Amino acid sequence: MAAQLTVFVVEDHDLLREATVHMLQESGFHAIGWEGAEAMLSAPVSVYPKLYIVDVNLPGASGLELAKQLRHAQPGAGIVMVTARSEIPDRVEGYRSGADVYLVKPVEPEELLAVVRSLQARLFPVQAVNEWWLERASLTVKSSGAESQLTHPEVSLLAALVQAPEHTLTREEVALHLNLTLEDRHKASMNVRLSQLRRKLRTVGVSEPSIKSLRNRGLLLCFKLILR
Repeated sequence: MAAQLTVFVVEDHDLLREATVHMLQESGFHAIGWEGAEAMLSAPVSVYPKLYIVDVNLPGASGLELAKQLRHAQPGAGIVMVTARSEIPDRVEGYRSGADVYLVKPVEPEELLAVVRSLQARLFPVQAVNEWWLERASLTVKSSGAESQLTHPEVSLLAALVQAPEHTLTREEVALHLNLTLEDRHKASMNVRLSQLRRKLRTVGVSEPSIKSLRNRGLLLCFKLILR
């Protein structure tokens, strides 16, 4: 993966737009929100996104009009249309305007995220990457075309997993490398730290599971990582 997938969220409802952008960012995407078509189209951007989430009922130009423009300008882009309009003629009009997926509000975050990931896999397949490198001096993990910044505890944990027998550590050992107390090893704090690390690994193309929890054993490193 050369970089995080950029997603534009075009939604005039402020709280919904902010929540959607936050959810996508927490899931490893580079998400930016816009309150309308005009704001998005007039803004100077250095990177055009590969995927758009567009509300239909926007102020000014509608989401349908925006989808038509996007489909003409970027034939290969992914377009997810979200709206309260649920009738069949509305759906047909949405697809004719260029939508790849038409979702009816309210949309659960889990479903929207699944749709985004499905479109990402189908429209922008990632060439298989077989090796990644852990640069301990610069605190980064790298593939042939991407890199992600890590913390000192994250580097310590990954290096220990690489060097451990069968690439497996107990939860007590994981807690020590993450600078957590032993009392925290079964609590949410460890899961949060591991979730953050897994998200960083996804941005450099590591497929899930990157670090797998083993029942009654600990954690297993599931991809080839070279120490430098």
